[in-house]
Amino acid sequence: MDRDKISIYVEELWLNAVQGYQMLQIHRKLIESEPTRQLQNNWGILQSALNHSALISKLLNPISSSSFAQARGGILRRELTATLEAYPTIMGRAARNNVEHLDERLDLWAQTSDGHLVEAVLPNRSAFDLLQSNSRPVICRRIIILDELVFLSQGRSGVEEISLARLCEELWNLGEHAGKWMADNDPWNHLHPATDQMGAPTWVASPRSQE
Repeated sequence: MDRDKISIYVEELWLNAVQGYQMLQIHRKLIESEPTRQLQNNWGILQSALNHSALISKLLNPISSSSFAQARGGILRRELTATLEAYPTIMGRAARNNVEHLDERLDLWAQTSDGHLVEAVLPNRSAFDLLQSNSRPVICRRIIILDELVFLSQGRSGVEEISLARLCEELWNLGEHAGKWMADNDPWNHLHPATDQMGAPTWVASPRSQE
């Protein structure tokens, strides 16, 4: 694949890394403030961050049987030095599972479980252990352990954990690497619609392509 085409993929990685990082920052501020900690809208913000992370994972670490997808993933990992060791949270499946298999998880609960379906921000793991000591099982729809910044959700084979602090760090690092790659290699003129001095529609170069 030539660098003109690679740059489009890198731009997608950069965009999703930046947006995912920003969503996690917003989400963290909300859950660290007691008046907004339990707002249900917070979960939508977190889900948005997981969506961005899942797309990055698909681009860098595809599970598709397509030989092109596998080759593309290898090229992108090599260009951005994106190893499993450097990005274990993004490369892992937990974030993707929360996006791609949410319907299946809810179906599994609806068909088989009589337990408590819990969605909450808990102060620490001791509070989660106390919940689990209840006579009825706890099904983790969405739980955050606040003092660890860990997100828990119910997977097919048990509770899955995502370190939100680690995910935030990985998204920041990937955004930095992808941004630098584009600054050094991006061959495209990026245009966006605007109006000229007479009010007629036109196109102008974006600030990044003028650098």
